[in-house]
Amino acid sequence: MIEYDSFPLVKFWKILENEETLSDHNISQKDWVSLKEKWQEDNPSPESGKVLEATRSVMLEDLRLKTYVLLAHLISDKEGDYSEHYNTLAIKYHETHDERVSYLEKNITKTAQKLKIFVAKKKQLEESIKLNQEGSDEPSDIYTVLASFEVAGISIGRHEDLTLGRYRGLNKAYERKAELDKRNGG
Repeated sequence: MIEYDSFPLVKFWKILENEETLSDHNISQKDWVSLKEKWQEDNPSPESGKVLEATRSVMLEDLRLKTYVLLAHLISDKEGDYSEHYNTLAIKYHETHDERVSYLEKNITKTAQKLKIFVAKKKQLEESIKLNQEGSDEPSDIYTVLASFEVAGISIGRHEDLTLGRYRGLNKAYERKAELDKRNGG
């Protein structure tokens, strides 16, 4: 098992640019997948947050729809006091059965339409991310990334000696410095 924190950043980037060179670097597919997963955890893309939020919206709307459908099924029997169910589910209770049915039907339709929209937006977002990833021939040049640290006054030393663990620490320090500069108006 390859240790993530001690793996050379430049080597990681070169393999990332051309994964067919894994065997040239004596790295197993399993170890490579593990390194990439850890990299993605440490360096989330803004798109991944958008996909997560879109997924959350789909799940919440789907739950809302299922709640309305369940309640509609439950009250299909006109007899009975369902006010407790409505209160538990935080849904407005109407006095007459016809009003309850009408309210639920309206909300089922509305929620189903919103769910379709949320699913479509999520799918569109995932497809655009996929196209962006396919459209870029290679990741941004690692030396440009490292130069941005040096321009910001962060000493790197020999680029070939920089590990993924140290890069993560430098990146966090750089983000904190940028945040402090922003707060201080600089």
